[in-house]
Amino acid sequence: MKKLFFLSMLCCAALSFAQVTPKFVYAEIVGESRLFSTKVTVSIDYGQATSFFENTKVKNED
Repeated sequence: MKKLFFLSMLCCAALSFAQVTPKFVYAEIVGESRLFSTKVTVSIDYGQATSFFENTKVKNED
């Protein structure tokens, strides 16, 4: 009986997954415009905690 219990627990532990790594990365693109201006500021939010003074803006290479 102990062998059967041990074997069933071993199979259950081998087939269960406790932690699964995420396969997708979610990002939010935020665009902001200023009053009376045609320029747009674009930043990408990955959901990470950032400080107030950290720059998260995306700059075009052109």
